[in-house]
Amino acid sequence: MAEAADPHGEIFRLANQHKGRVVDLLDRLIEEDGRPGHRALAEQFILLMDGAIVTAMREGGSGAARRARAIAEQLLAAAPREEPAG
Repeated sequence: MAEAADPHGEIFRLANQHKGRVVDLLDRLIEEDGRPGHRALAEQFILLMDGAIVTAMREGGSGAARRARAIAEQLLAAAPREEPAG
């Protein structure tokens, strides 16, 4: 998206559509894990992932991915789970 920053261009549209599908996938997985507010958490994860990708490109290596994973684990630990109905 950064290389084709025209929001009306086809590449931007396709990249945005793909990113939306990734958010939807994360949302579904987090929802299946019983987390209320799953959409907001999915969007936080996408922001974290995007930041980790850019940082990895700048730094080289896998350090950004490891740090992003630690932050994601903290986000999940802080997110409550819904109580099963019954």
